[in-house]
Amino acid sequence: MDELMRLINGLNYEGAILMTQKSTFLGKALVSTICLLFIISIGLNIYQYNTINSERNDNTNKARNFISDQAATFANVFSAAGSTNILEYIKKPDHLSQMIESIQIADSYYLAASKLVSDQLSGKGIIESRNLISNGYLSELRAYRTFLESNSNGAYENIDQIAIAINDLQTISNWLIEKNKNNDSDVYTDNDFYKEVYVNLKSDIKNHYFTGFSS
Repeated sequence: MDELMRLINGLNYEGAILMTQKSTFLGKALVSTICLLFIISIGLNIYQYNTINSERNDNTNKARNFISDQAATFANVFSAAGSTNILEYIKKPDHLSQMIESIQIADSYYLAASKLVSDQLSGKGIIESRNLISNGYLSELRAYRTFLESNSNGAYENIDQIAIAINDLQTISNWLIEKNKNNDSDVYTDNDFYKEVYVNLKSDIKNHYFTGFSS
């Protein structure tokens, strides 16, 4: 009986040792697995960060190219007249249409650029400056074009307003060109436009936009 008990106790002892060894092995395996998963997770996060950062840099560069294209397109609006007085040049409806369309194309470049860096512009307005140009100045030019196309006799009663609007658009164009020359091709915001160019605009049209803004 004593011999049997010693045998049983021996088996129990060996079993306990085996269980301990097994538990230790499983514990080490679990720790190794957790460490491996942690390393993989860090690697994936670094890859994701690099991918996002690379994509963001690419979008920023593309946006800057679009802003440069905007400045060039805006400038071409006025260079097309050559040595001819701009008001004389746009007396032809076709020339005025080309001016309007070119300014619209310039705005399209700006819109494309702003969409590429929308995350960087979060919370920053870009509507007022676009509306001032598209719904303000271009509306004046479209009204003048309608008058010219109607072959109406006599002078256009708002020709002074047209002259001021053209001068303001030239001021905006010069501002864009200057920014481009200074390698400042980042997408500008309404605040940038208001602080850097709005004050130099002369037309009463501007009073309908940028309400609530202050330097």
